[in-house]
Amino acid sequence: MNKLTKGTLDYPLTVSIAGLPKTGKTTFAAKFPNAFIVDFAPVNMGLAHCEILSDRKYGESHFSVKEYFKKFTDDPEAEMQKRYRFVKNWKEFLQAIEDAKAYKKAIYDEAEKTGKEPGAVWLVLDDSYRWRGFTVLRWIELQQGKKRKSSGADIMWPAEAEWGLVSQLMSEIMIEMHSEFHLAITHRMKDEYIKNKATGDLVLQDFPGGIRYTGDITLEVAKEEDEKGKKKRVYKIIWNRFEDDCADDAIVRIDEDISPIEMLLELHTPEEYL
Repeated sequence: MNKLTKGTLDYPLTVSIAGLPKTGKTTFAAKFPNAFIVDFAPVNMGLAHCEILSDRKYGESHFSVKEYFKKFTDDPEAEMQKRYRFVKNWKEFLQAIEDAKAYKKAIYDEAEKTGKEPGAVWLVLDDSYRWRGFTVLRWIELQQGKKRKSSGADIMWPAEAEWGLVSQLMSEIMIEMHSEFHLAITHRMKDEYIKNKATGDLVLQDFPGGIRYTGDITLEVAKEEDEKGKKKRVYKIIWNRFEDDCADDAIVRIDEDISPIEMLLELHTPEEYL
């Protein structure tokens, strides 16, 4: 197990969890040991437009996370206050990270009293599309007072060549979060298009761009029918840093009860990293 006596991880992991709505990706992520969930408010993104729907009372993951907490505590509201944050702006996002650090400190303070190994803390970011919307608005905020050299106009929206800077901003804060936590990031699926024509297939919509291959493990959570017509959860591996010959979309296991740590160990993640 990772030792966090100095507040840092020897090897911070990044696990990406993709899937369609209601397939259980957030619930799966919440099952990581000592998981702290950051639920981003919905965003409305369009052509040169991004808006956070900050009038929502509950986050998209609120009820599924609370329902999961009910399985092991008589006071799910207290558990929500301890390790779930619904954030509606960049400032609240940064505060959620600080709250996660305080949660981690409380775990380690308690472990010091009991002499038990507390294990690492997992920071769950739900989801990357909404996080990217937050980051776009943060990037625009950082451009206030700046002018475009070509036209002298105010910078109101990223130019095509500047979207990489938005991804860079996401990556920079990931580095900061990795100093304290493992990361579990949920992602959406989107329709696949080739030469502007829909193929009928779905592909991963992951941010920051390329994280599916720069992280450690990327998996898709789906629901498929077994031979008896019963819905079962299926885990398909898209990327596994710890397997030299990882095949795309390899079905690892059909098991409603598998835990994230069991999954990672089955995928040959070194136990000392966990």
